[in-house]
Amino acid sequence: MTAKTQQRVKRVRRYDPERKEKIVDKAFELIAECGVAGITHRLIAGRAGVPLGSMTYHFKNMDELLFLVFSRFAQESADFMTSRMEKAENPEAAIECFASMMTDREWVNRQNMAVLYEFYSLATREPAYRQILTDWSNATRHSLEHFFPPATARAFDVCIEGVLLQNFLNPEGGLSYEEIIALLKRISVTDQHTLAHAPAEQS
Repeated sequence: MTAKTQQRVKRVRRYDPERKEKIVDKAFELIAECGVAGITHRLIAGRAGVPLGSMTYHFKNMDELLFLVFSRFAQESADFMTSRMEKAENPEAAIECFASMMTDREWVNRQNMAVLYEFYSLATREPAYRQILTDWSNATRHSLEHFFPPATARAFDVCIEGVLLQNFLNPEGGLSYEEIIALLKRISVTDQHTLAHAPAEQS
């Protein structure tokens, strides 16, 4: 076997078909730890255990990688909520499912929340990231509208933003599962009362 043939065999044997996913996973971890401003190609490659050249092989630039990281995060989060809401059979159960999602450490953990707020920061400057957030928000409201009027679903969607932020920044003084349920019920009852007493549209 010639030296060139040996080199080709080595390259084939070292090929990792899951390398791109590994890079995305480790980029997610590092965004949570260092923020978007603190990550580099070299840092991600080192954490992923891949050659530095793999970064530019799989992604033409850092923006492409970040877009994939945040798109996947948004989709997985939307899927997580949908799977929870599918268990509900009525509005009361939907409120309980929604509240449980806001307190579930599988999703509401320091890593995910740190990435989420980095995501928001990017979205303030980049329209493409705002669109990801808009699509995520629409998916949330769509799930809620199976049980509540659109106005209530929108209020719940807004509510989750505030609750997650407060509980993340102040974990000792954040809202408990029971308090979140009480808050959602108040929103629901208020919206129902408003709808019931709204003036009828004139033809």
